Amino acid sequence: MIRIFLPKLISLLLLLVVTGILSMGDQAISQDSKPTTQETVLRNLILLFYEKNSGGSASSNSYRGREGFLMMDPLTGRALGLKTIVTEDYVRGKGLFREAQKALSLGIEAMNAAGVDKASEQLLQLVADYSCEYNRAMDESAGLMQDYRKALKNENDERFNKEASRNLADKIIKLCIESASGNLRDSLACFHNKTRGAEENGFQLNTGNVAFVNKVYRGYIETIEQTGASPVFDLDLHEGASEVEDRWKRVKSRMDIPYKQYLDDVFMENLRTGVVVDPLLFAALMRQESNFNSLAVSYVGAAGLTQIMPSTGKSLGMENIYMPSYYEEARDFFVKEMELKKGAISLFKGVCRNDKRGSALHAVDKMIKSNIRKRKRTELYSRYKAEISGGVKDDRLDPAKAIRYGYAYFAGILRQQKGDISLALAGYNSGPHRVKQFGGLPPYQETVSFRNNILRFYKEYLKTAAVRQGN
Repeated sequence: MIRIFLPKLISLLLLLVVTGILSMGDQAISQDSKPTTQETVLRNLILLFYEKNSGGSASSNSYRGREGFLMMDPLTGRALGLKTIVTEDYVRGKGLFREAQKALSLGIEAMNAAGVDKASEQLLQLVADYSCEYNRAMDESAGLMQDYRKALKNENDERFNKEASRNLADKIIKLCIESASGNLRDSLACFHNKTRGAEENGFQLNTGNVAFVNKVYRGYIETIEQTGASPVFDLDLHEGASEVEDRWKRVKSRMDIPYKQYLDDVFMENLRTGVVVDPLLFAALMRQESNFNSLAVSYVGAAGLTQIMPSTGKSLGMENIYMPSYYEEARDFFVKEMELKKGAISLFKGVCRNDKRGSALHAVDKMIKSNIRKRKRTELYSRYKAEISGGVKDDRLDPAKAIRYGYAYFAGILRQQKGDISLALAGYNSGPHRVKQFGGLPPYQETVSFRNNILRFYKEYLKTAAVRQGN
């Protein structure tokens, strides 16, 4: 049995160190100016979100010590300047949860070690051991967290103080708006990250906060529309045709953008019909999609400058799309691969609670079947990439056609999303149906990164354009 044990003495020392260090966080958020009307609306929507979305019942394994009006854990609350209760039970419970996640990661790694072959008895025992370690750590963590919850005295913990929580929220909102240069989605993502104690990784918006961002963003838009107040914040909305046309005409000769002439032709042609996508935005999209490589082919078959999928290309009216019979088979393998992997992980978590060898064998067998489909999927997509790169005729590899059809596709999604650039980018990457399904940005790493990177590139182009426009 693998044991990852944190002695009680170390836990106590950790508690004292963390408490001492984090108590210095009182100065971390210090803005004292009164919130604007719009900031007050945001704060109230945020408090409402947390009221309706608690951090997990104290009687379940999902409870992580998040409490109060902002659903913060005690260490994060203290780092932000609140007086919170931190006990040894909480610190040990938090450590045990990390142990459980480590055991889960090692268990998945062990199941994958079988590859596409039959699992050895030694491997099955290892999987069972990791499962038992995972369950032990999760159960002990849950018990300690329940003890922590029972020991809480609300009157001694400012997370339960409404006024203190509102004041803190107001200060974080101001700080995040400034940090995100007024962009509402990034400001909300910043708020969520700070109240969750999340580490900064370059971009504020991520899969861990996108559900929160979607909900509060929609609530803010609805409130502003009902009251008729000015939204104030940057809502990721596309500029009007006249502003875009004027800027592009003045800077296009000074901008170093590959395939600029094709882009200009498509822009001017669509401008006459009232369809407008800022060429600088579309250039940012191409930069992210293919890095301006007209022969780029992705691991799932998207091709060309604008990385159009075969089925999308056909729906857009592109005449020559290479789509062999095995292409759909590869997609089916991918779907089944993910389904089997998810099932294997679910079974792993219950191995120690059932017949260990039999359950471990069942879990590993599912992972092996997942890996077999992964290998077949990879082989088929590699074949597809080799064939399409080897001279097969495909309109997506024609720069002029890739830009023309990609522009039309993105413009349609942008119009559907009422000029919301972030949602249009999400729709382009994951499909418009996903935006509708999640009521905003889908919680997919690829899609969130796609949005973040393109907006970063777009801002770079706008900054360059502003400098060169002034020269």
